[in-house]
Amino acid sequence: EERGEEISRGRDRTMDKEALETFEQEPKDEERAPEQSPAPGEAVDETENALVGDDPLSKVGREEIAKHEHKAVVCLRVVVIAVLLVSMVAVVVTVFVYMRDEEDEEFENKFNSDATKIYDEIKKNIDSTLGATDAFVVNIINYARSNNETWPFVAMPGFGVQAARLLKLSNAFNLRTFPIIEPHHKKKWETEFVPNNLGWIDETLELQRNDPGAPFSPASTFEYEILPNISNFTGPMDRPSPLNPFDVFVPGWQNYPILGPENIPPSNGKYLSIVNVDVWLNADNAASGNAVLREGRIVFGPTDNVLPENATETELFLHNRAITYTQKFLTNPDDALEPVSGMVYPMYDYLDTVSPPNVDDPTTRPPLVGVLVFSMFWFEFLRDILPDGSDGIIVVFQNECSPPFTYQIDGPRTKFLGSGDLHNSKFENMGQVRALHELLEASSSSSSSYNGIPVSSSFCPYTLSIYPSITMEEDHKTNDPFLYAALTALVFLFCSLVFIIYDCLVARRQRIVLNRALASGAIVSSLFPEKVKHQLYEEKEKEKELASAQKKFRSGDGEQKAIADHFEETTIFFADVAGFTKWSASRSPDQIFQFLETLYGRFDQAALARGVFKIETIGDSYVAVTGIPEAQPNHAVIMARFARDVLNIVTDVTHEVADTLGEETKTLGMRIGLHSGSTTAGVLRGDRGRFQLFGDSVNTASRMESTGVVGNIQASQATADFLHAAGKGHWIVPREEKITVKGKGEMQTYFIQINPVAPNSTTSMVTGSDGPHNSTSSDGPSAPEGAD
Repeated sequence: EERGEEISRGRDRTMDKEALETFEQEPKDEERAPEQSPAPGEAVDETENALVGDDPLSKVGREEIAKHEHKAVVCLRVVVIAVLLVSMVAVVVTVFVYMRDEEDEEFENKFNSDATKIYDEIKKNIDSTLGATDAFVVNIINYARSNNETWPFVAMPGFGVQAARLLKLSNAFNLRTFPIIEPHHKKKWETEFVPNNLGWIDETLELQRNDPGAPFSPASTFEYEILPNISNFTGPMDRPSPLNPFDVFVPGWQNYPILGPENIPPSNGKYLSIVNVDVWLNADNAASGNAVLREGRIVFGPTDNVLPENATETELFLHNRAITYTQKFLTNPDDALEPVSGMVYPMYDYLDTVSPPNVDDPTTRPPLVGVLVFSMFWFEFLRDILPDGSDGIIVVFQNECSPPFTYQIDGPRTKFLGSGDLHNSKFENMGQVRALHELLEASSSSSSSYNGIPVSSSFCPYTLSIYPSITMEEDHKTNDPFLYAALTALVFLFCSLVFIIYDCLVARRQRIVLNRALASGAIVSSLFPEKVKHQLYEEKEKEKELASAQKKFRSGDGEQKAIADHFEETTIFFADVAGFTKWSASRSPDQIFQFLETLYGRFDQAALARGVFKIETIGDSYVAVTGIPEAQPNHAVIMARFARDVLNIVTDVTHEVADTLGEETKTLGMRIGLHSGSTTAGVLRGDRGRFQLFGDSVNTASRMESTGVVGNIQASQATADFLHAAGKGHWIVPREEKITVKGKGEMQTYFIQINPVAPNSTTSMVTGSDGPHNSTSSDGPSAPEGAD
């Protein structure tokens, strides 16, 4: 625009200068002859008003129009660009925020759904465990009442079978019963009841031997030792443990499974049973037992094998002992490294109603006759909860009696992450925390599988915290918001760029059109009256419409443009199999085509590797070209190397097929001719149309082949000149005698010798710095590729 305005201003200044000179040459007012008024009826010359400023096509009028229009266009352009930029920013931000919020919402919804499912499944699994335990206890109580047996003197027949079923239902790996014995029952328990009711031990051992589903199968026979008195680690107990404030004994009784000598080394050749071993052995056991006796509720004990931070030597010893003890009950010893807790279940002598007894009121609480102790892994309640693809859920277990520990749930699988609260603080606000007793109380409804004794809320209360993880976030949050925002920005920028380019082109065209229109209008206005001018414009428009209609009519006459082109620099290759006619006369068609397909197939591979364009094969002749259809500056060098490859391939193929096609095949050779020059190439339409070459260069290349020598590459002077120019003059050897070519007379030709052709050589196509070439190896010495 600025350049156009400068030109316009320069032209106007030139016009002003010329006008000024004309004015100075005219006579002054006093010298001017008096003007004569026009005669009546005489028309005033219209051209006298050409330089008047009020004419919109005058110099002043044009400048005013140009300035006004230019200012308006610039303002409009600025407004449009500003609107585009503001719109781009607004749309990009909107797209990014929308997609990010969508991903955040999807991530949060997925986590909340998975967390709810985990809580529901944990409730369901614990409900199942407690319901099976409640049924087991009711069965024991019912047996005692049906047989008029009084507590604690009850030995359940078939205990091993029922206990094994309970363990499968409860996801526990060890079950022990501990009856509560008042001091006045101690003597009868030790001297009468226990010695006369040990048959369940042999029954349980026999069950473990025969049941393939048992945790382990002890040896067929072994001796076991039963402590005759209720004892602890230090020996027989004359009075209850000082850790027990309720003045009762709680010795071990029926248990499953029973460990055999393979799992516990015998003492003096005998297995030591837990029978008569008091449960109040240590502070942890005593705390759990006292909580049950005090509250009458179910107690989940401390975690036995989770080390606290900065563990002492004593804690480390107890941790290792817990792992060693746990491993004795497991087929997979590695499971013992995961958190395990004991669940203490109170046994009440109560069968009066279907509803559970009210255990919170000590005055109405039914008699507590014993406790069941389960050993269970927490991961058993987390398995097979989520489907595949729901990965990265963190579950943290916490209680007041032992260190916290953390699991990660990946679909149906669980992974123990270690001791401590290991969730990522990034997701602190998304965490969901539920107390275990509240979780179980919430499930105590008509639809729940368990509606029995409640869980303690004061002793070692467990809380379950669920958080997402980086793994889960990565599964649901992607780079899509950035990508879509960037794509939107690119679209806007592209549209803006197109608009700017289009605007510049239109403005340039408009300036040209406006200048021409103004100039043309001024000329026409100065030459013709207004009415005639409009008639001229109308006739011009009619001519344009007629020309457009005729053009449309002619475009449908079916004419087609020829598909052909002229290429100035090409090198044409002609090759013919020497001796092929005589050889093929004694071969079957299958053998002939087998040989030609093998040979030409190798040629095609070499041509593809070298960048040579194959034209056709006619019988045993092969025609190719370089420099077509794309220009190749080193077309002669490429074709010379291809010709060398062809000679090597012929030698290889004739020796390879000699065993199947006869030794005479080895006598076949190849004549090759090359010529460089201009060529016309194109497609002749019609039946079986194909790409063809035309011109004198094609005939000359054919003569180079027909007058050539078997096993040599004969090239014309033109090809030799191209090779010299490419720095490959050492390849060229002049032929001693000149050849006579029809229509051209005598010609000096050359033989191209790049590498000596070695028999039984192996040719492979590789790529060098000057384009594709081949490397040749043989049994004898041959020049390396570098010798080129």
